[in-house]
Amino acid sequence: MTQLPMVQLVTFAFTFWFGAYLLSRHQQKVGMRFAGLGLMAYALGLAGDTLLVNANNPMFAEQVVWFRRAWIILPALCWIMAVRQLLPVEVRSELPGRPIGLIFLASIFFALATGSILIPQEILGTDVAYLAISLDVILLGYGISALDAFEDGEAFLPDFLRAFLGAGFVVLILAGQVIVFITITDTITPATLLLLITVIVTAITIQTFNDGLQQVLDNLIFGQSKAVQERAELRAVTQAIPRFDDSLDINLMPEKEFNRLTRRALSNMGNITKLASNPLTNLPIIHQRLADKGLSDGTLDRANELKLVLTESIDRLKPPNSDEFGTTDEWRYYNALYFPYVVGIKPFSRRNLLDELDDTTRSALDWFQVYVPERTLYNWQSAGAKLIAQDLRDQVYAIVIPSTHEIAFQS
Repeated sequence: MTQLPMVQLVTFAFTFWFGAYLLSRHQQKVGMRFAGLGLMAYALGLAGDTLLVNANNPMFAEQVVWFRRAWIILPALCWIMAVRQLLPVEVRSELPGRPIGLIFLASIFFALATGSILIPQEILGTDVAYLAISLDVILLGYGISALDAFEDGEAFLPDFLRAFLGAGFVVLILAGQVIVFITITDTITPATLLLLITVIVTAITIQTFNDGLQQVLDNLIFGQSKAVQERAELRAVTQAIPRFDDSLDINLMPEKEFNRLTRRALSNMGNITKLASNPLTNLPIIHQRLADKGLSDGTLDRANELKLVLTESIDRLKPPNSDEFGTTDEWRYYNALYFPYVVGIKPFSRRNLLDELDDTTRSALDWFQVYVPERTLYNWQSAGAKLIAQDLRDQVYAIVIPSTHEIAFQS
């Protein structure tokens, strides 16, 4: 009996799960999408290589050589795009503030991936070489996901371990049955190995993207009823709880950090999961407003209240006149925040449904597309976010300072 390639299978399963985890964690971010696809592409390539090697067919020898040299290209391209997308325009000028280890690990992976095409096959084909590349992509995936969590002010490790243990448990139950069958029958063929790999892929996919599958089923069964929205909100809460970082003291947070979290909260106003895990939901003003309204202080309630507070702060940027939309300088920050974040339009996307927009929003969209470059819009949003952050601090000062004198935002 040919021994089951457990090292390759375990590496494949973890790498494929990690890629799926990155996609499920923040699939709206292009960089995370490329990072997840890069890991999954590498995992599937490793699975294909394992199948070819264990086929024990001399006819496949040459195919194995070319397959190993070709399949590494796609993950490398995905990782290059991931690093590029995760270093946006606003950060490239402040590169030292980024975790240098991320760039270092990306360089290691690129060197290994490029070298895999040039190194002779007898050297490349060793398990050590493949495990080295696997370790590199896993470390890079960890760095990217931890960086994404840091940007959003979220806890990474609790959510990572919870997702890993959940997927691992399901894989162990389902794939374990196939392994037991192979052990009892004392035979391993390309067919049984392929079955084992597909079971692992299916188990990981269903477990990791369970919330998305539930949403599809809800839409299919309930249509557009209120139950769909309520169930989606409950799932958002379950995702947000393990990502909430209790170690951050929002009351002693430096001004720069507070501004950054405010910017993230504004950009996530349409994503209740990301908004619920933002540390700003723990602002004293949020707790007081909920208490004044007689509402519970749960995760979903705090997220909805934060969204309302941000909307009110944006409304205060609107020039004091009766117009609904203007294009003068005094309108720039209101326009840059209100229409993309409150209304939800994407000025530079072709997916805006013009028929569903009112006249004011359609006029604003036309103005953005004709007169406002994308970089200019970003600069206005950044400046507007600082004004919103200052408004939030002023509200907290007004509530807490007169009675306790304990809140101090450090500049």
